Amino acid sequence: MAGSEHAFHELLARQLKRLDLRSNSVPPPDRWARFLQRVNAAYNDADEGRYLVERAMEISGDEMAELYERLRRTSESQLKAERDRLQTVTSHSPVGILELDDRGGVIYANPRAVEIAQRPLLESGRSLLSWVYKPDRRLLFRAVRDAHARGGDFDLTIRFHGGGGEIRWLRVHGRPLAVDGETATGGRESGTGESSNRLFISATDVTREVDAWAVGERFNALFEATTDVVAMFQPDQSLFHLNQVGAELLGIPHGSDPSDHRFADFLDDRSREVLSDRAMPAVRHGGTWTGEITIVDPSGGRHVMSLVIVGHEGPEGSVDHYSAIARDITEIKVAERALVEQATHDALTGLPNRVLLLDRLRQALVGARRRAMRLAVLYVDLDRFKVVNDSQGHVAGDKLLVQAARRLRATVRSGDTVARIGGDEFVVLCEDIDDEHHVPATARRIIEEFRRPFEVADEHAFVTVSVGVAMSHSEVETAESLLRDADVAMYRAKDAGRSRFEVFDEDMRAWVTERYSMEAALRQAIENDELMVAYQPAQDLVTGSWTLVEALARWDRPGVGPVSPSRFIPLAEETGLIGALGESVLRKACEQVARWNWALRGSEPLSIAVNVSGRQLTQPGLFETVGEVCRSKNVDPSWLILEITESVLIEDPELARRRLQELSDMGVRIAIDDFGTGYSGLSYLQQFPFDIIKIDRRFVDGLGSGDDGDLTDRAIVESVISLAHQLGYEVVAEGIETEEQRQVLTNLGCDTAQGFHMALPAPASEVEELLLADAPVRPGTLGFPGATEPGAAEGSTGS
Repeated sequence: MAGSEHAFHELLARQLKRLDLRSNSVPPPDRWARFLQRVNAAYNDADEGRYLVERAMEISGDEMAELYERLRRTSESQLKAERDRLQTVTSHSPVGILELDDRGGVIYANPRAVEIAQRPLLESGRSLLSWVYKPDRRLLFRAVRDAHARGGDFDLTIRFHGGGGEIRWLRVHGRPLAVDGETATGGRESGTGESSNRLFISATDVTREVDAWAVGERFNALFEATTDVVAMFQPDQSLFHLNQVGAELLGIPHGSDPSDHRFADFLDDRSREVLSDRAMPAVRHGGTWTGEITIVDPSGGRHVMSLVIVGHEGPEGSVDHYSAIARDITEIKVAERALVEQATHDALTGLPNRVLLLDRLRQALVGARRRAMRLAVLYVDLDRFKVVNDSQGHVAGDKLLVQAARRLRATVRSGDTVARIGGDEFVVLCEDIDDEHHVPATARRIIEEFRRPFEVADEHAFVTVSVGVAMSHSEVETAESLLRDADVAMYRAKDAGRSRFEVFDEDMRAWVTERYSMEAALRQAIENDELMVAYQPAQDLVTGSWTLVEALARWDRPGVGPVSPSRFIPLAEETGLIGALGESVLRKACEQVARWNWALRGSEPLSIAVNVSGRQLTQPGLFETVGEVCRSKNVDPSWLILEITESVLIEDPELARRRLQELSDMGVRIAIDDFGTGYSGLSYLQQFPFDIIKIDRRFVDGLGSGDDGDLTDRAIVESVISLAHQLGYEVVAEGIETEEQRQVLTNLGCDTAQGFHMALPAPASEVEELLLADAPVRPGTLGFPGATEPGAAEGSTGS
């Protein structure tokens, strides 16, 4: 009041001093101020009542002091109660509450604010601004400044450095206020007690919400960027979300409300059934379903989609919506169908191949057993197809195969399967046979149909067929065994003269059983190195000396005895054992010729001839094997002669030429065996690096007999020898069994003769005696198993 005394009437001022009311005890209520104003006015306006008023003041001063004291105590208790209530509210608030001074220092912070900040805010002595993420400080500063200027609030979201070092997102609401004395929130005093600027802030940690929003934004961007269809729909299948790819596919404007459309509206009939019967029941309780559907676009285009549907549960535990992701796999399906077609069908004829045939045959066997019916497999092989292929070319051969496929398809029932399983091999599968005469009748129709000529390359081609038939008859049959039985029957038909059919029986089964037994025994013999090598020398017809020796595989099967090479060599080729067998013979032959040439040193080097099968020649690694064997056995490659047959050249001429050229470049000599039994001439053989022509024994048999066959064979052999010499080939005649034959060949200019008349195949030790003695070996003088068997010594004896 001291600073306000001069505003009162002089008499009133003296009375107030008498009351001794200090400034800190003057009641602040407005009615006290109004009272003083009225008293002052009374002093000013009514001097005549001055005495009366002054007396009243003197009388009531103590009473007024007591009244004021009671009033002050009541106001402080109410204020304390209000502050206690405020303290309780702020202490338990889920929102952080802060009071900052005009420098940004923290005057008050409730527990939630400390928890959010993860640091002791009150004790730090730092400005709250220093913990705000630097890029956001200017944003907060401007917001506070603008709020002070306009006297309003502000709201914004900022980043804050938490005490753990992580960045947290806070949503803050602020209000600047000017307050006097103690802090409004009951915090510590800051300042001098005069009015100062305060900043009240409520802060909520929205890090999770911001992260979730960011994740949602990223997922939304992903959904929009993906090439997959992303859709969400209600339990009634009405759409409520669809990404741009889906909108474009379904013809719905992107960004428009898709709720007028149901997910099933865009599916074809079959897919609607799949959706209602399989997909929706699987996801109705929060599960996941994966499958394929077909979507039909507005233009009628069909799109095969790989679909995943997920059911999402709501707060009450039931599914309240579904999400679906669909990928267009139409092109993949088209490619898959093309691959399946290629994998299961013959590219030339379009017929099922072996893979599809076996699959259908397995299914047919199951069905036949279930229905107590029988089925049949007809194995159809074209007779002498290679004659057409080799004489008229592969293009003509392919045309013939296409026509053959059509004839077969037209000859059998519509429900029968016709497949091509090899070069010129077809199979007919006949199901549900209820008449025992049906299958033989079908086989006869096929044979008769193929006796008609084919139109190939503007010419008539005649190709017959041999048919093998196998009927299902037991529960233990497999598709493979049934097909194998029909194959065996087909070969029996060929052996019986071709253009006929044979039905597989138990005798053939016994033969097959023996064949597999022989295969197992042969495999074991090769693995245990039990096969032997016989050697048959060949004589130079000019000098009479032994110039080469042919190595021939021999097998003395334990418990059975000698097995003819005409049986086990083809078996080795069919079963893939020929590679190991041939390498074994090659190693033994090279090791033996190295010993002989060492023993015959000073003489002309002896050559060793080893047969090479077509399978060996076409398989990789022959060149490397021959080179390694020559090096390891100290054999000059020029000592080695590799013999092949004409059939090898016909099957794959270009591959045969490359492989033979590699061997020839190494120094190995190449001989063509059994010349004249194939379909090639000497001019054709010029394409290959041959050194030796071996005339087959069938052209030698008639020589020296004096009959008509003698003249024919003599003319053929003479022309072959003459032309071969002109082309630079050496000529070796096989199968010489008489002196007359040897003499004719000598007179015709043949270089070398090989046969029983000169020497039989014999073990290495006995042949070595012959070579050293340079004397002929007569039939029956060498004790080698099977040595006197003509079929075992000539022609098919090679390995």
